[in-house]
Amino acid sequence: MQGELFKAETGWFHVFRSLVNSDAFASMDGKTVKVYLVIKTQTNIDTGLAGPIEYETIAARAGISVSSVKRAIPQLESLGYVSRSPCGRSYVYRFQEKWRIHDESGKHTAMASWPYIPALVKSTADDLRAGRVPPNVHIERLQLNINHVGAGGVVINVQDALNQMHPNMRQKLISLLERAGAIDIGSYTQVSDDPDHG
Repeated sequence: MQGELFKAETGWFHVFRSLVNSDAFASMDGKTVKVYLVIKTQTNIDTGLAGPIEYETIAARAGISVSSVKRAIPQLESLGYVSRSPCGRSYVYRFQEKWRIHDESGKHTAMASWPYIPALVKSTADDLRAGRVPPNVHIERLQLNINHVGAGGVVINVQDALNQMHPNMRQKLISLLERAGAIDIGSYTQVSDDPDHG
């Protein structure tokens, strides 16, 4: 009996709440979700690569037809959650995670996407919570509130969001806003981490 215990499969992988709460997940049928889960079970903890794995293997493990697998994978690719590279008769897969970023009031303000590497999940999450953006993370769909005041006058309400950002990210965003003409150079009160300069 004890020998059987040591043969138990105890592997695990992440399925993030942000995926389950997304419109993309709601648009997936059950077969597509099964394909996602079967492939993700093959993910290497250190590299994030899954496979090589053949369509037939995915179909057998998911209990669906090969043609269903062939339809599901392009859907996962089009939603931006999976990419694949040929490897002989098989494919190697890489997962792209997407986490919602919320402000203090809980409003969705941006999306952070990054290649899924299980060994880096904790450090990536810690960095994002601390306002740092690791090099492998891409911030997309950052939402800014813009109020049009009058002819030629625009007020952008980003001060609180900028205050919460990592200084490097904050400076890049300010630079983009200045280049777009959304704020005047020199008229913006920049937040500084240095108490002597503000």
